[in-house]
Amino acid sequence: MALSYSSGCRAALSAFLASTILSTSSIANQDGDSDASSKSDPGAIATLWEEADPQVDLVYRAAYFDDDLATFDGFASTLQTRVGLRTGKVANFQAYFQLRNVSIIGEEDFNSTLNGRSAFPVEPDPEATEIDQAYLSFTGLENVSVSVGRKKLNLGNQRFVSQVGWRQNHQSFDGLFIEAMPAENLKLSYSYAINVNRIFTDDSPVGNFDTSTHLANLEYTIPEVGKVTAYGYWLDMNDAFASALQTATLGGNLTGQRKVGDATFGYILEAARQVDISDNPFDIDLGYFRVEPKISYKGLSVRAGFEVLSGNGERGFQAPLSLLHAYNGFADRFLVTPADGLEDRYVEAAYQIQKGNPLAGLKAVVAYHDFSANETNTQYGTEWNVLVTKRLFAKVNGLLKLAVYDADQFSQDVTKFWFQLSTSF
Repeated sequence: MALSYSSGCRAALSAFLASTILSTSSIANQDGDSDASSKSDPGAIATLWEEADPQVDLVYRAAYFDDDLATFDGFASTLQTRVGLRTGKVANFQAYFQLRNVSIIGEEDFNSTLNGRSAFPVEPDPEATEIDQAYLSFTGLENVSVSVGRKKLNLGNQRFVSQVGWRQNHQSFDGLFIEAMPAENLKLSYSYAINVNRIFTDDSPVGNFDTSTHLANLEYTIPEVGKVTAYGYWLDMNDAFASALQTATLGGNLTGQRKVGDATFGYILEAARQVDISDNPFDIDLGYFRVEPKISYKGLSVRAGFEVLSGNGERGFQAPLSLLHAYNGFADRFLVTPADGLEDRYVEAAYQIQKGNPLAGLKAVVAYHDFSANETNTQYGTEWNVLVTKRLFAKVNGLLKLAVYDADQFSQDVTKFWFQLSTSF
């Protein structure tokens, strides 16, 4: 398959995006008493600042790694700081600007992908100061929002498109974004991106996808049944290193739940097809499938699932814009689907302590994964995951996370442990 795009249209959008990001940045840093601004429309400027909403987010993370792929054990200590400002709304226009800084604290005993510490385990959280988001939104049309600039996206269950919120440097998109709710229970979204700002940052040779990407989602809620989502993602990459990622992915899922007495039964059914487009050097026609039943009772929930990303011996079904860390194990051994595909059989139990207990709100999750190839009989390995979260005090949240991957016929053993504190104000 092949797709073509007007270079003139793309260049025009690129120039407009650049001016939007710069102008949004200047709005966020303007002094409210600017003579030039006040002369043009004092009331509008007052609204911009009187209704402005500043935001600050801090995430400190310490991590330890025992990875058989590396020469030495690793330790990473990083601090993410995000400062944002959402202006008030004037004539249905509103701007948002967010700056992100990631700093390494202490020794760099890990491979950030940019610090040259290749003998240590990889934890892709390099130091950087970048514009995380900068966009202008218009809501003058009924039930429609249009944004242009740099924006984070979390589409559906984030299996294919995400801001990659686990990483200290997040993923964002430069482009045009449209959301609409034309009818009750119906939500439509469309995005056209000309660049993807990846977690590896601008200093990396693979830190951006220069692209012409179309992302379309339709969500419809059926009462007593659940939410039906249909999606289409067309990734046309202009970078040589990403040529094999030029694909169209079409799919859909059904997510729902039903209450029976004090218990709740939930379910997820999802399927997708991925084919090559443009000048992809591979012949790709691959499938994706997931089924996941779940039962919850008071503070306890248990889910089991079977997920398949097929492979043909040359390429596996890929999801390069996904929140990959949340799927197929915290150890991140399957960020790239093997050529023979991936089958993930998993079970997870979670319990949240209820009100009235001194530890109320504490949530503990234990999961087990069994990984194997889809195209052959190869047994890849197994993995245990543990996650504990708790609001410690005021607005401070704590997190403990453990991943233990036991390799069989794919990659090597690894143990990873994270400790995190986060707050927002």
